[in-house]
Amino acid sequence: MAEDLKVRRERLADGCVLRVTLDDPYWVCELEGTGETVVSGSDSGRLTGAMLADLLGYDVAHEEWPTWIDDLAATFERDMR
Repeated sequence: MAEDLKVRRERLADGCVLRVTLDDPYWVCELEGTGETVVSGSDSGRLTGAMLADLLGYDVAHEEWPTWIDDLAATFERDMR
């Protein structure tokens, strides 16, 4: 529902702006200005580091990503709920 929509922006170290929207139970993550977007499935209802890593270009099935990505996902999850 639109009244439950929560949005947060975070500038990353490389200057890109990550926009995270919570429209419970869906999370929508976008790198502003790139058209790159990932959306969580309704079954999980959680924002994961893997979602952000995928958006940032990591091949999440075959490579690891920096721990700051998991930390950022946990911060969004905590602050936006």
